[in-house]
Amino acid sequence: MFHAKIRGFTLVELLIVLAIIAVVGALAIPFIQTFQVSSDLYTYADTITKTLRRAQRQAVTGQNEASWGVYFDNGNKTFILFKGDDYASRDQNYDQQNDYPPVFSISDDFGSEVYFSVYSGSPSAVGTVTMTSGNNESKTISIDDYGKIEISN
Repeated sequence: MFHAKIRGFTLVELLIVLAIIAVVGALAIPFIQTFQVSSDLYTYADTITKTLRRAQRQAVTGQNEASWGVYFDNGNKTFILFKGDDYASRDQNYDQQNDYPPVFSISDDFGSEVYFSVYSGSPSAVGTVTMTSGNNESKTISIDDYGKIEISN
């Protein structure tokens, strides 16, 4: 009679493999969280850039024969695309609000709002908008005299 010897893994070997997987997983969590924050920072900064460009485009094309702008409210963690020459006298029916997570903050050097003149698209202010994450990474969006809007690190 022929008996085949069956070879398998022992309980100790399985426990060692599981322990190694647990240690590697635990060490990877902070890296994954940092990567996620960095990715979200880029996504939200890109959304701000696109919102600024949209306001400018709507002003240049004369949509509703009005200026269009963006208002930044860091206290409420939001930025708003608005129709009008300033946020205070805007037509609220056209507001488009974008929220962002509390882990981010936005600062600008032109007073919380910028609008683009109807047909010319000239900005009411020039400067930068900086979005910063909780781990001190940042993205800067600049608006120049000609209305060029670009994002950088």
